[in-house]
Amino acid sequence: MKTEHIITFLLMTLTCMMSAAKDADESKPTFRLYDLEYKIMPDIANTTVPGELYEESMVDVKPVINALVEYYGLVLEFNPDEIIAQPFVRGDVRGVVYTFPEPLKMPLAKYGAIVFTSVTENRYFTLESSINFGEGESKCWVLGETVSAVSHRNFGMVPDCNSPEEFIDLLEKMDKLQPSDADGKDAIKTEEKKQ
Repeated sequence: MKTEHIITFLLMTLTCMMSAAKDADESKPTFRLYDLEYKIMPDIANTTVPGELYEESMVDVKPVINALVEYYGLVLEFNPDEIIAQPFVRGDVRGVVYTFPEPLKMPLAKYGAIVFTSVTENRYFTLESSINFGEGESKCWVLGETVSAVSHRNFGMVPDCNSPEEFIDLLEKMDKLQPSDADGKDAIKTEEKKQ
């Protein structure tokens, strides 16, 4: 699937999502970083047929962002130039890891990764900022996987990663660079209500 096809698909399916968030003057919808990290990126992962769209086509998400901004007349809440993406390969697994702007609030993500785990499945993981309700530091990190527009898996607290490579190391250490287990028993599954 080519970048143009992904853009067309996203334009057709995201009208409701984008109209939900408004800026202060209520005249234009706002394209939030949250929308990119937890709605657009999972849609890109889910609409990509493994083996048909290569890493080079997924590295630059700016055409997707620009198409959405232009089509919907959106106000950007973030700078797309701060999003850095690079392909990775670990053994037989390949994918793209994204560095997002430093998260200033939860549940924004520091890193995201689309992992091509098989010929039939892609997975999308995030290193998410969270709050530690225990003793010690108040900020902590959790590993999440967005399964669909309304389903999210939480794999619990993990150490901070200081580079995209460390994030991929974490995914590898936690055995996430493979097809998902059907029952999701290794995750705390949470449902997100449609807004």
